[in-house]
Amino acid sequence: MEMVHFIPSDQRRLAMSAALSDPDPVLISGASGTGKSAMGKWIHLNSPRSTKSLMTYVNNKALAEQLYAAQGGAFFIPEITNIPLGEQKQLYDFIKTRSLPHPENPGLKALINVRIIAGTEHDLNNRAQAGMFNAELLARFKANHLEMPRLSDRLEEFEDITDELLKEITRETHKNHIQEISPAALDILKSYDWPANLRELRNTLRMAVVHAEGDTIEASDIPDLNSRKMDLRATREEFEKIYLVELFKTFDWDLEKVGKNIQMERSVLLEKAKRHGILAPAHNKA
Repeated sequence: MEMVHFIPSDQRRLAMSAALSDPDPVLISGASGTGKSAMGKWIHLNSPRSTKSLMTYVNNKALAEQLYAAQGGAFFIPEITNIPLGEQKQLYDFIKTRSLPHPENPGLKALINVRIIAGTEHDLNNRAQAGMFNAELLARFKANHLEMPRLSDRLEEFEDITDELLKEITRETHKNHIQEISPAALDILKSYDWPANLRELRNTLRMAVVHAEGDTIEASDIPDLNSRKMDLRATREEFEKIYLVELFKTFDWDLEKVGKNIQMERSVLLEKAKRHGILAPAHNKA
């Protein structure tokens, strides 16, 4: 089991235990951007059913229908409080009995083999006490409950986290020549409070990687964090535009080659290029 940057050091033993305790349900709590979804995927990929699919809950779609579709695999609920109280009871009954009413004969039960992995940003104990969350359902998650801390509470791991993220991003952006972050740049990153946690750090490093000209991330490559407070949507859009321009240049503005390289359908790639105002030379196949 390879442990990765989004797993806090004090949660690693519990993460391994949760992965192997299939089919018991798992709850991952923590603020936005702390890596709950990544943790859920890691637990599934390191579980006995790793070769099966991991489906994600869709709001406003019948829970039972989604559980039936996930048969044999795992079912990830990004925010469990989005499930209405009535369906929380249904989820509790399912976890308890491993069954659902038969779709063709509600008087009968159908056995469903699906593992539940859920996330939340909320204090479910307080919600349960206030009658806003099903207390019986909450109790089912007690054995496998992981808590993802804020990035600002992981300063002892910050450099390791940053190094791992840098490796991940340089692979994604085809800039493997970038090997390190300068001490001055690292000081800037460590002095920021990261209100949006790992997600914000990843977006910041993406921008730095795209702007870097040498094999090291310099202080001048880091966005002005304190003045911008990192508008995450704007940052993602800016990164996407710069990233696509770099890819088009790399593949000589060939739409088909770019799409194949990043495994994106031609129509989607063309829409993104148009939205960002990326104008290819005349020989672009678009």
